[in-house]
Amino acid sequence: MTRLLVASFLLALVPVLLAFSIRRMVVRLLEGAPRSSRPHAASGWLFPAAVLLGGWGGAVFGVILAPPLARLFEGAGEVAHTLWSSAFVAPMLEELGKALLLLGLVLGRVLRNRLDGVLLGLGCGAGFAFVEALVAYVQALAWGSVDSWTGSVLLRLPFGTLIHLTSTAFVGMSLGWASTQRSGFRWAVAVLGSIPAGMVVHGLWNGLMVLTSRFTAPVFGVLALLVSGGAVLVLVRSIRTDVQVATRQGIEARRE
Repeated sequence: MTRLLVASFLLALVPVLLAFSIRRMVVRLLEGAPRSSRPHAASGWLFPAAVLLGGWGGAVFGVILAPPLARLFEGAGEVAHTLWSSAFVAPMLEELGKALLLLGLVLGRVLRNRLDGVLLGLGCGAGFAFVEALVAYVQALAWGSVDSWTGSVLLRLPFGTLIHLTSTAFVGMSLGWASTQRSGFRWAVAVLGSIPAGMVVHGLWNGLMVLTSRFTAPVFGVLALLVSGGAVLVLVRSIRTDVQVATRQGIEARRE
């Protein structure tokens, strides 16, 4: 049991290690960029703070607010109630809780650019993925068997990591873009649309997985993978574009 608890902790850390690895890779790619183009996420304390606050923010919001909201559709039937709680309530509260630090940074005009938001969003999502996975693994050990623990790991390690990092990175991308806008209208639209952006990615995944389980229809699972895969491609393209722009600015600055 002790070994499995240690294994649970180490496996739950995978999303955090992945987020730190992505951040380190991006920071290395930006070594030639001017300091004004480098994200604040490269600083020593901000990214770990995003991981910490993203984890506990999402967990607290989910524990306190999710149960009363989920009960609103209790009489609507099993499928409708499950879709309401899994595809709407959980994504809304988790994304809002995970993004509290990001919202504070954009309101305080601290976020520097879109890349800053994406990286910090990855950190916030990784923190929550760690908390959620650790709780799930320990519960599987306490209430089930080694087989149930193994099943929980196989489900949450790849897919929980994927969806939580991706969805909150979308929130961060919207907020990071807002930080570059001089127009108050565009800034407001981006800020107000940030949580719904993450909710769409998160909610579509949850809803399609509910339908996959309820109707034993693999097509919904395939659609969920396509949605999440498309979201990842959008983020990769966003990071690549921002790194190229910042690197180009550094080259031009050195020529001058």
